[in-house]
Amino acid sequence: MYAGLAVHRAARICAAAAGGQVLVSQATQTIIADEEEEPGFTLLDLGERTLKDLDRPVRLFQLAAPGLDTRASLLGAVTGSPYRGLAAFGEQDAALFFGREAATGQVLDRMSRQLAGTGLLMVSGVSGAGKSSLLRAGVLPGIREDGLAAAPGGGVVALPGVHPDPGAAR
Repeated sequence: MYAGLAVHRAARICAAAAGGQVLVSQATQTIIADEEEEPGFTLLDLGERTLKDLDRPVRLFQLAAPGLDTRASLLGAVTGSPYRGLAAFGEQDAALFFGREAATGQVLDRMSRQLAGTGLLMVSGVSGAGKSSLLRAGVLPGIREDGLAAAPGGGVVALPGVHPDPGAAR
């Protein structure tokens, strides 16, 4: 029989999951990240969550793999107000990001068709239109669900800035 804080902590992490959702702790995520082989799945960072009877917040990660619907199960992990104000949505906010399914679907469709060829797919619009939110909370989770993450560059959002990332010009 197992007992102690580790078992209690694991039970609380399990209880935080919605039906069909797989959650892991940061300790587990670190072990997976240290492996030399690609695991064939990704872990979405849900941020820190306060779990019942634990003295400090726990950083949780959700398993995302081809064929696994992460959007519905993310709803169980939402705590606090879903209103983001003017802040951009991140990938961890996919469950709160709605009303842009058509635009998300169009981008994913264009990406799928472009996999066989070459070229750049760019999302553009006026400042504050929600381009970053569309990509991070709509398209990136869609890439992971549709199995497009294995595609070249699969799942990178590049933003302009004063000091661009030199590694992005591969």
